[in-house]
Amino acid sequence: MIADAKLNGSAAKGAAVAHYMLNPDAKINDDDVKKMQASKGVERILHIETDHANPVLIDSCPKKSAKSFMNGVLLWNRRNRPGKKPPQSHWEHRVVSFHPDDSKKLNPKDACDIARESLNIAAPGERPALYVVHGDKEHLHVHMLYSTVNETGKIHNLHRDYRVWEEVMEELEVKYCLHRVQKRAAYAHESPMREPDGTNPKTSEFRQIQRTNEPSQKQRLRQLIQETIDDCKSASGTERFSRFMSYLRSKNIGVSANIQSTGRVVGLRFHYGIFSKRGIRGSALGKAYSWPKLASTIAFDQNPGINTKILKFSDHRITEWVNHQHGGKQYAAEVGTFYNNKVKNSNKNHTLPPAVGGSSLGSSESITPHFPEDCPEWMKSYIRAIVRAANAELARVHHKNQELAAESIKIVLQLLNAIVKSEINRLFKQAHSKQPSNRLQKGVKHAPTEKSRQFPSS
Repeated sequence: MIADAKLNGSAAKGAAVAHYMLNPDAKINDDDVKKMQASKGVERILHIETDHANPVLIDSCPKKSAKSFMNGVLLWNRRNRPGKKPPQSHWEHRVVSFHPDDSKKLNPKDACDIARESLNIAAPGERPALYVVHGDKEHLHVHMLYSTVNETGKIHNLHRDYRVWEEVMEELEVKYCLHRVQKRAAYAHESPMREPDGTNPKTSEFRQIQRTNEPSQKQRLRQLIQETIDDCKSASGTERFSRFMSYLRSKNIGVSANIQSTGRVVGLRFHYGIFSKRGIRGSALGKAYSWPKLASTIAFDQNPGINTKILKFSDHRITEWVNHQHGGKQYAAEVGTFYNNKVKNSNKNHTLPPAVGGSSLGSSESITPHFPEDCPEWMKSYIRAIVRAANAELARVHHKNQELAAESIKIVLQLLNAIVKSEINRLFKQAHSKQPSNRLQKGVKHAPTEKSRQFPSS
């Protein structure tokens, strides 16, 4: 069981929520109500009950019944708080959802009774309440809309409200032998295994985890990172970070670092599954995976010079740039056009195109890479260095064999990827050596000049 989708607000909004609860079609314009709407073609309204309010029949007019109930709530609140300040919100809405397995053994009346009991525990006292059991999803769920004022005039406004509801859900799961939800923030202090993935327990992903007990992408990613950390513990301090990064690559987990202009690393994102594009902050997976804690665990500061270079060259955004339509692919297309034109001109003159050395394709024909707007300066420097190395190697290949001109685009992309991979592997080996150098080995295989092979320092 879970209790979520808490709503409150004006009386008009409360009437809209009640209308949604009672309406078989549920076509409401309110944004919060829209988020709760489900698919058509299924029976929504299975059972309706009220407390301290006029009874509502399934075939009654939803709009009139909703307005009548909300008017009753307002009247109750004024009557029980005479001469006192009214509550900030006269009403509150919750949804109690049952696991699909529980939905098979509970009838709508049972579900309604358990939901009423949960409200009586979380918000003690008598109060007007509307309970509507819905069957328009794979799991049975009960919408509750109730007054925030009880018969004594006390306003229901609990501190850490969600934690209270979690404790109530746990209590009733045990009492009625229902499916036990393992991931609950209210019980995370008892065991790390009970800590939920997200910091916001209202997300659809988190609710799905609780209902189905299936691991989410966050959960899976956190498990893979933890396995990687455990696998690296046997490595020495100077090797641990490079081994950590190597293992992440073998699991197809990308990383992107937030590096200040001073070279200080202040954050890390992981790219995996549904988080491949934008990444997810390590801290969103739990405190143990925030950068300060993770850096300590994997001994980043044991060899900061090499480790920072590894982090930069392993950055997910560099690989993305190499294979992006407006990054490496666009650059490769421009280089391919340039070489094709050179070959055509050389064929007319019956001469080979000149070898291109240095850091460009020629003094006047220099082709520079295009960067995304949010590309940090250190990354631009690294990409320029990769491009210089690719240019030099491509010039050597074309000088020897003009027939490869038609394959220029393919060759450039292969070179860009190979250079990144080669440099990362070389840095891994350097980190594992007994006396790691503070200076990045300059060069790629066959590059003709030292200038074309230089990579920026950290």
